[in-house]
Amino acid sequence: MEARVTIRIKLTDDDDSHDLERVPLTLEELFSAVYSKTGAVNFKVLFRDLPIKSLQDLYTAYLENKDNVLTFLVDEDLTAPGYMASSVDSMFKMKPQTEGKLNISEGLISENDLLKVIDEMTEAAKNRLVTSNAEFMKRRQEVYEVDEERWKQISFEQLAFQERLLMTITGEICAKHGINPQIFQNSCRSHASKPSIQRALEEMAEKTLQAGVELPSDFTKEKLREVMDYICSYLEEYLARHPPTNPADFILIKIREGDEVMKKFGYDENQIATALSTYGIDREPEWEDVRKRLQNVMTKAMGMDPSMMMGGY
Repeated sequence: MEARVTIRIKLTDDDDSHDLERVPLTLEELFSAVYSKTGAVNFKVLFRDLPIKSLQDLYTAYLENKDNVLTFLVDEDLTAPGYMASSVDSMFKMKPQTEGKLNISEGLISENDLLKVIDEMTEAAKNRLVTSNAEFMKRRQEVYEVDEERWKQISFEQLAFQERLLMTITGEICAKHGINPQIFQNSCRSHASKPSIQRALEEMAEKTLQAGVELPSDFTKEKLREVMDYICSYLEEYLARHPPTNPADFILIKIREGDEVMKKFGYDENQIATALSTYGIDREPEWEDVRKRLQNVMTKAMGMDPSMMMGGY
C-alpha cells in the first residue's frame, strides 16, 4: 500500500503551514479547512499553477500529485481575478446593513463580537445544511437508478450549493452586523491565538460539513454496523462493475452511497452523518474492522491509500 498523503495548506504570504487531519472530499471541505486553519475569508486556492475552481480541479490535483505531501497554496490577493476573490465582498454589497451594527476599532471587532458573529454563522450553516441535504436527497431519490444523467445533475447541483454555503453565510451575517468581510477576516486573524476563537472556528468548520440531527430510536449502534456492512459490500460490487475513470466518478461515490442507504434502510444523509459521529466510527477500536474494509475497497478502486479520505469513517 502506498504511503499516506499529507494535505498541507499554506498562505502565499506566510511561512506557516497547516496539515489537515483528512483529505477534503469537496470544495466546501477544502474552503472550510482554509477558513478554520488560517482565518482567511476571501481567497483563491492553487495546486501548483492550477486554480482550484471546481470539484474536478480538486480531484485532478489528487490524481496528479505523486508526492507524500500535497500543498494547496492560499492566495489572499483580492485584486487578482479568480474564483474566490471578492466573492464575499460582492455578496456584502448586495445586502442591507441595518441590523445589530458592531463597533469597529482599528479595523477590528472585539473578541466577544467576533464570537457572536461566528456563532450566528455556525447556526445558520447547520440549519441550512440540514434542510438542503433533505431537499436534495428527495430529488435524487426520485431519479436514483431510473435516470442516471438526471441523478448526476442533481448531485452536482447539491455539491455546488454546499461549496457556496459558507461564503454565502459569511456575506449575509457580515452585512447584518454592518461589517465587511475583510474586517471579519482580519478580526479572525487578530484573535486567532485565543482558545475561544479557535474552538468557535473549529466548531463552525465541523458543522458546515456535518449536519447533526436527532437519530431515530431504531438507529442503534448495531443498526449502524448493519448499514456499514452493507455499504462495504455495495461499494465492493459497484466499484468492481464501474471502476472510476475520472475525477467526477470519485466525487459521486459518496453521494451514490448515501442514496443506496436511503433506498435500503430509509436513513438520510443527515442521520447517517450524526450516527457516524455519535458512535465514533472514525476513532473507536470496535470499528477498526469496518475502517479497514472500507480502506481496502477504496484503495483497490483509487490505486492509493484513501485512509484520510473516508469522510469521517
